[in-house]
Amino acid sequence: MKKSAHFGITAIFIFHLSCLVALASLSGCSDDLSAPIISNSSDPRVELSETEQVNQDPPSASCSFDIIVGDYLKFNVNEMLVQKSCGSVSINLKHEGNLAAKMMGHNWVLTRTSDVTEIAADGISVGLSNNYVNTEDNRILAWTKIIGGGEETSISFSTEKLMVGDEYTFFCSFPGHSFGMRGPLYVEI
Repeated sequence: MKKSAHFGITAIFIFHLSCLVALASLSGCSDDLSAPIISNSSDPRVELSETEQVNQDPPSASCSFDIIVGDYLKFNVNEMLVQKSCGSVSINLKHEGNLAAKMMGHNWVLTRTSDVTEIAADGISVGLSNNYVNTEDNRILAWTKIIGGGEETSISFSTEKLMVGDEYTFFCSFPGHSFGMRGPLYVEI
C-alpha cells in the first residue's frame, strides 16, 4: 500500500474516532430537567419510553427484519432471532437521518462473532466504493450496501450457512461504527 493511501485511511479512522469521543462526552449533557430518569428502580414514577420498552422485550423469531438507522450510531434492534426453517432471511435497512453516506453511512453485515474485528478492519481498507466490505471474504455471510440519509436497501440471504448454536453478530462496517452498532443474531430451528 502506498504511504499516501495509508495516511488517508489513518486520517479517516482518526477523524471518526474523534467524532465518537466527542459524541460520547456530550451524550450525558442536558439542560432539560424534565427529561425522564431511567433506572432499575421499582419506583412507579419511573417510566420507560415506548422505544425502550420495545427494546427490552426478547426478540421474536422471524424471516424478515425492518432495521432503522439514522444520524447516530445505533440500530433500532439490539438482537435478532432467525428461524433456520425460513430458508431465506430478508433485511430491509432504512436510514431515517439526513447525513450523506460518506459522512454517516450505515450498512448491515453478518458474520461469526469471532470474525467481527478482522472483517471490520478489512472493510476500512477496501473503502466506501466497496461499501467497507471485502466481498471476497467468505467469512462474511451477508451484507447490505452503505446508505445515507433518506435511503433504503434490502437483501435476502439463505439460512443454509447458519447453524443453531453458533455465535453470529450483525454490525455496521462504516469506519468506527462496528464498536457500537452491533448485536447478536441467534438461530433457532
